[in-house]
Amino acid sequence: MARTVLSAADTERLLHALTDRANRTGRRFARFARRAARPDARRHVVDLLRHVAEPDQDLVTRFMARGEPIRLLAIGFPYKQYDNGLKAAGPRPDLAEVRTLLRFRALRNVVCAFYPPGIRVTILSDGGYYCSRPRADLEAYRSELALLLDRVGVAGFVEVRPLADVLRLAVGPDTWRRRETVIGTFLADVRAAAGPARDGGSGRAVAARMSRRHLDQPGLPGFDAVLESFLDSVPVPGGDVAWTSAVLRSVRELNVGRPLRDARLAVLERAWLDATQYLATATVDERLGILARLPDHLRLVAGPRPGEHDTETHAGTPAWGGTGYVDDHGRVGVAPYEWTLRQGSVPIYSELSGEEQPWFMLHPALASSRSGPLGDLLARITATTL
Repeated sequence: MARTVLSAADTERLLHALTDRANRTGRRFARFARRAARPDARRHVVDLLRHVAEPDQDLVTRFMARGEPIRLLAIGFPYKQYDNGLKAAGPRPDLAEVRTLLRFRALRNVVCAFYPPGIRVTILSDGGYYCSRPRADLEAYRSELALLLDRVGVAGFVEVRPLADVLRLAVGPDTWRRRETVIGTFLADVRAAAGPARDGGSGRAVAARMSRRHLDQPGLPGFDAVLESFLDSVPVPGGDVAWTSAVLRSVRELNVGRPLRDARLAVLERAWLDATQYLATATVDERLGILARLPDHLRLVAGPRPGEHDTETHAGTPAWGGTGYVDDHGRVGVAPYEWTLRQGSVPIYSELSGEEQPWFMLHPALASSRSGPLGDLLARITATTL
């Protein structure tokens, strides 16, 4: 079956249609917000931002008193999680990242309706911060993400910076060196407490052992959840998507044939290494107050709500943890790559992003349209008023 590859011109047309939709969404929400009685612009802005960021009315007031853009921080966007082929098909940003950036645009449009300086968003990319990752992977993802800022017209108020660089500058070289030393010591203790990787590292056992080894430490009650989050993200040796699914289906069951057992052991060991590294880093950062040294900001805790583009099935999946997906209504969302394949979705490639991986997955109903996938998709997006 021949691949569907959007030309550079058609890709730009699609981006323009999505950008226009984000602008219309922002205007619509601004009109709606104006109908609600509020005493002043500050109250409007506080009410808008409380849906997407940790609430801090006093901080919003200080930004507005100085006439500055309200600074929002989004920690994430580490790299595309494609290692086992279930979440994404490749390492590059796709339409999922575009959708998130356009949500920032819609949010800015709404805020500017009441406070013209608007917002400034800093994406603190945490790839390689909590767990090791090849530098080339991180730099490639960040550089392509930065290109998308220009393509969707948000480069004037959205920037991408490595989390480690920002924190190192914020705390100073002495504190940073101390942090690295403490992490090394704490990591050894965490791994000793966690026990063998093949045991799956019971969170209760880890907490009990840590309490014995560090009487003044509260332990690590979140180890189970952290380990689980890594189990479906780390590479699975050998095989295709079906094999990967079989390995992960009951990953702690090791009384199986040799190939399956070896693959599951490899997954457990890699997830164990990443989980313990993450816990050691996060715990030390909390003890030393590292993240508290960031400049004044509101921390984004969810995607900007003006313009809900989520598909209902996988709402809340972060852009880097899935694949761009367009449903049968022309709505852009994020879904696991493996799930889109099971739905019969069609991969759509773009000349601008290359043919190594799909730029997005398209619902089969739109892919079979007589006017072609792009024609029907553009018509749906253009006709949609959010």
